[in-house]
Amino acid sequence: METSHPLQTPEAVAFFEAHRQGFLDSCEETLQTEASPLLREGLLFFYDAIYRNVVPAKEKVLRELDPLRASLVLAKGWLYLLGKAKDELWLRELVEALNSSKFAIDSPLCCKEPYHVKSVAFGEEAGIFLHSNIIDVFATIKEKNQPITFLNLFEGVPIASEGTVLQVTDEEVVFKMDPLQELAMKHDNKAYIVKNQFFSKPVKADIVFCNMVQHEVTLTNFVYLLNMPAAQRESARVHPNTVAKVALVDTKSKQTVEGILFDLSLGGIGVVSAAEHNIQAGDNVEVAFELAMPSTCQRIPVVVKALVVNVFEYNKAYRYCMKFKASPEEKAHIEQFVKEREVEVIEALKEELKEYM
Repeated sequence: METSHPLQTPEAVAFFEAHRQGFLDSCEETLQTEASPLLREGLLFFYDAIYRNVVPAKEKVLRELDPLRASLVLAKGWLYLLGKAKDELWLRELVEALNSSKFAIDSPLCCKEPYHVKSVAFGEEAGIFLHSNIIDVFATIKEKNQPITFLNLFEGVPIASEGTVLQVTDEEVVFKMDPLQELAMKHDNKAYIVKNQFFSKPVKADIVFCNMVQHEVTLTNFVYLLNMPAAQRESARVHPNTVAKVALVDTKSKQTVEGILFDLSLGGIGVVSAAEHNIQAGDNVEVAFELAMPSTCQRIPVVVKALVVNVFEYNKAYRYCMKFKASPEEKAHIEQFVKEREVEVIEALKEELKEYM
């Protein structure tokens, strides 16, 4: 089935065309001066590259702005655009587009600046590598002997606890933390810090080393995130304990797509299918599947009405992200399953932790 990229649909193109001037205005606010015709052309090359098959002309920006300044200017423009697109169904694709290396402006010169920006890049959490010297902030946290809160997901279940700063170097920070958190972090291969009085935004970092004996973790490459969806969830989004077959039925065409359950929460469901499909974001579907209750192994059939929020390629298949409304009875089954899976997942993590003790 031929599908157009979500950022190239007529609705998306109309959105981008409508916000070109707003993007330029946001960039010029950071410039604090009117952009020259050449600089304006360069900025628009970056803008058009989001949803058109073009490569931005970086030299047109760098000819007038050094990498540091160019990064700051573009970051302000991206923030404006993300704010305007926050309710669009293709927001994930927008974030993925902005995360492309073709938007990176990088230079060793940036590292010499007191407020250094290594590059402009967006990650899967809608993060921006607008990297003020976070290391200095950690030095302050250590001096004040204040805790910070880490949050990681393990099989969809949030694992959160406080940690303390033990050591700060030019590029790395060593933390003491709860051993369960350390193991969840090791599985996640990333560290996430919840915003607090020191950080106005959540922070993501790469793991350098985990000392499972001393319960110490060394982190580097600290990145501010625009948001942390895991911290905003009202309930866990758990993965199934067994392979659960799912049938999606388009309420209009009656077309059925078969797949497997990817994840489930009290209000959302993810399904992966290798089948060709005509179901798109915005379609209404009926979702039928079975839940295998962890405590009893009882298999309970569930059928809910859902709205398709997004469809994107996932490991040579399609992943459907949907919001659903369930009857009180169906909701009770789902709530019980999610709670039991949370307990099961955390117990499995604790059992694994015993191997390191």
